[in-house]
Amino acid sequence: MIPISEKVDDITKHVLGEINSYKDFKSIMISILKEIKELSGCEAVGVRLEEEGDYPYYIYDGFPETFIIKENSLCKKDESGKTIKDNDSNDNLLECMCGNIIKGRFDPALDYYTEGGSFWSSNTSCLLTKTEEKNEKSNNRYYCISCGYESVALIPIKEKGKNIGLIQLNDRRIGLFNSEFIKYMENISANIGIAFSNRQMYSKLIEAEKEKRIFENSISEKNMFLANMSHEIRTPMNGIIGMTQLLLDMEISQDQREIMEAIKRSANSLLRIVNDILDVSKIESRKEELLLEPFSIYEILKDIIGIYSTLCSQKGLSFFNSIDMTIPKIIIGDGERVRQILVNLLSNALKFTEKGRVELSVKQNKLIDDNIQLCFTVSDTGIGIKDSNMDKLFRIFTQIDDSVSKKYKGTGLGLYISKHLIELMNGSIDVKSSFGIGSTFSFDIILKLTETEEIFEIPEKRHRFLIKPKIKDIKILLVEDDPGNQLVIRKLMKSVDFKLSIAENGERCFDLLNNGEFDLIIMDIQLPDISGYDLIKDIRRNQKHKKHIPIIATTAYALMGDREKCIECGADNYLPKPLNLNLLLGFIEKYVVE
Repeated sequence: MIPISEKVDDITKHVLGEINSYKDFKSIMISILKEIKELSGCEAVGVRLEEEGDYPYYIYDGFPETFIIKENSLCKKDESGKTIKDNDSNDNLLECMCGNIIKGRFDPALDYYTEGGSFWSSNTSCLLTKTEEKNEKSNNRYYCISCGYESVALIPIKEKGKNIGLIQLNDRRIGLFNSEFIKYMENISANIGIAFSNRQMYSKLIEAEKEKRIFENSISEKNMFLANMSHEIRTPMNGIIGMTQLLLDMEISQDQREIMEAIKRSANSLLRIVNDILDVSKIESRKEELLLEPFSIYEILKDIIGIYSTLCSQKGLSFFNSIDMTIPKIIIGDGERVRQILVNLLSNALKFTEKGRVELSVKQNKLIDDNIQLCFTVSDTGIGIKDSNMDKLFRIFTQIDDSVSKKYKGTGLGLYISKHLIELMNGSIDVKSSFGIGSTFSFDIILKLTETEEIFEIPEKRHRFLIKPKIKDIKILLVEDDPGNQLVIRKLMKSVDFKLSIAENGERCFDLLNNGEFDLIIMDIQLPDISGYDLIKDIRRNQKHKKHIPIIATTAYALMGDREKCIECGADNYLPKPLNLNLLLGFIEKYVVE
C-alpha cells in the first residue's frame, strides 16, 4: 500500500505555482509527474492534456503510446502523421479504458469507478473474461492490461466540468493503490485542471495584449505619418494663405480680388480636409481632448450667422435663426469645437439644399449643478435622406452618394467627427429626415457654468490687419527655414514697419541673439539642425540674467498637446500653421507694444 504523506500538498502547491508561472508547459508537466511518480512508486506515470487546440501525450518513464486527445476524443497519429480518431481507426480506440474516461463513459461490467469519474484497480487481470484473456495481446479495450500492468489508475482532469485529459498511473505489481490515495490524486488532478484553465486564460490575455500592442503601434505609425504629411502640406499652405491675405490687404483691382478670394477659398478648403484627417487620427488613437476655457457662445453664433446668412443669400435660400437669450454670456468649454460642429452641420444643410431655407436654433435646456445643457438644431428643406441610408450617416469615410458622378462633393468625415466631439461633451446627436422634403439634425452638449462672467473679455474679431502701432523700431527675429514662410513674414513685418531678422537654423539664431537685441522671436519648431523645442530651452537657459524675450512658437504639425509642449519648453505662446496673420500681429501687440 502507498503511504499518504504531506507530499500530496506539496505537489498541489507545485501544480498551481508552476503552471501559473507560465514556463515551458511540457517541462512543467514532466516535473510534476516526477513528484507524482516519487509519491506513488509507480513504474509509469503520465498525463494526456489539452493545450492550444492540440492534445500532446506527455510521457514520463515507461509509456510507449503516442496517443493524443483531440475534440474530446482519444486519438493517435498514423504512420503518415494524420490524426486518427473515433471510428476512423481500425483499432477502435474508444473502447479502451482511457477513451472511456475522456468521454466520461463507464463500463457497466466494472465497479471500479469513483464519484469523481476515475477508474482504478490494483488487480486488473481479474477484470478480463476468459475470451479476453486468450486475446489480451491484441486487446485494445484494456490496452494497459495487455501490457502487463496490474495496478492501474486513470484520473480525469476537468475544466469547468468538461474532461480535458487524464493522469495515468501504471505498475506491474498487484495492490499498489487504495481509495484514499485515489482521492488525493483526484485533488491533484482538480488543481491541474484549474491551473490549466488559468494558463489558457492568461495565454489569451497575452495574445490579446500582443494584438493590442500591434494595433497601437500601427495607429502610432499612422499618426506619425499623418503628422508628417500634415507638416509637409501646411508648410506650403502657410505661404499660399499668407501671401493671399497680404495681396487682399493691398489696393488691387476687382478682378484681381476675385481671383485672390478664389485662391483663398480653395486653400481654406484644403486646410479643412487636412484638419479633418488629423481629427480622425486623434479619434482613432483616443487622443482627442477638449480645451476647457471661457468663451462666449454669442460671439460664435454671431460669426456663424453672419457667414451662413450671406452664403444662403448667395444661393437664393432663406436663413433663419432662433437664439435663446437666457443662455449665460460666458460658459466654459471648447468653443472652437462647438463652432466646428455647427459649421459641419450648417455646411451640409447648405450643400444639400437647392431651394427653401436653412434654420439654426439654440436654446438652454436645463441646469445641472454647475453645468448647463445646450440644445442645437439645424434643419433644411433639402434633398432629405432615405431610410435605407440613415445607418451610413455617421460612418467614417462614408457618403450616401459615393458614385464617381456624384453631385455633392466631400470627404465623408464631417458627421463622423461631429458625433465624436458631441459625445466628448457628454451629449448626443439625433437626425430626422424625409426623402425629398428635408432633414433636421439635433444635438445637445453639456458645458460648465462660471460664476464670474465679468472677468472674462472676449477679444474683438479683426478681419483686416491691425492699425500700424505708434511704436517704431520693433525688432523681430524669425527662426524659419522655409523660404515661402520667410517671405510671408517679411512682407507682413514690412507692412507694419517692424524690423525683421531671419535665422534659417539654430546656429544662426544664436549668432543673431549674441550680436543684437530683439523684442520678440517667432520660432518654427521643425528646424534642420535642432528641434525648436530644444532651441527654446537653450535660449531660456542662456538668458537667465538677461531681458526676457517673448517667443511665439509655430508648427505645421498642429497636433493635440503641441501648445502645451511649447509653453512647457519656455515659449510664451503658440500658433499653428498656416499662420493667422492677424493673430500673430495681435500677439506682437500683446507682448511688445503694450
